[in-house]
Amino acid sequence: MKNINKIKTIFATFMIVAGFMAISSNAAALKPAYSRKGIFTGFGLGGGISLPLEGTLDPLGDIALNLQLGIGASERVTVALDIDSHLDINNDIFGGLIVPGPTVTVFIIKGFNIHASIGAAITFWENLDGVKIGMDAGIGVGYEIWFKTKWAAYFNIDADYMLINEFPDLMTINFWMGLRYY
Repeated sequence: MKNINKIKTIFATFMIVAGFMAISSNAAALKPAYSRKGIFTGFGLGGGISLPLEGTLDPLGDIALNLQLGIGASERVTVALDIDSHLDINNDIFGGLIVPGPTVTVFIIKGFNIHASIGAAITFWENLDGVKIGMDAGIGVGYEIWFKTKWAAYFNIDADYMLINEFPDLMTINFWMGLRYY
């Protein structure tokens, strides 16, 4: 019985080491320069406008921050978990949005890309009681420019449609600038 437990322990240790080796095969030192394959991370700053679609509120100024953790499935396709946070302000209202969800980016020609996302929309507004939750769907176009062998800058224009419980539907249009480390 002791030998079986030792064999199980050795096997489990081997599988953990094999898993780390598989993950480390995408380590930055082993990846070729200017490659989107493997794990990446990034952040961006943006700004734009939030438009309540029922006309009950005036447009809102929008300042946003984006965090990404993703993987390059190939040189042309990446999948990332994006977390966007928006601060919306006008003369009558103050509030914010947090929008977590996956984003798929397809690079068409060099750095030119299109991307789509879907996720949750979590809102908080000073004139509403509590937090409201809904759904978000977004599309956008962008361009990515390599400036170091592992670093790329990106510029995106995105439009997001948010269906939020007990709140008018909302559309945001944002311009983003950011960095990614591949």
